[in-house]
Amino acid sequence: MNPLWIDSDGGADDLISLILAVKNNLDIIGISSVFGITDTDHAFDNLRNVLSLFLV
Repeated sequence: MNPLWIDSDGGADDLISLILAVKNNLDIIGISSVFGITDTDHAFDNLRNVLSLFLV
């Protein structure tokens, strides 16, 4: 399996892709938040909130 780095702007489409990557046990080696649909602070918050659902 190839390692995967996810570069996300925290939008809904990226969050769905992140959920699918986690649920399919892909080899995620890193995730970065970038400016896009929202600013980087909100993108980070969105990513953190989605990831917290899987760390319980």
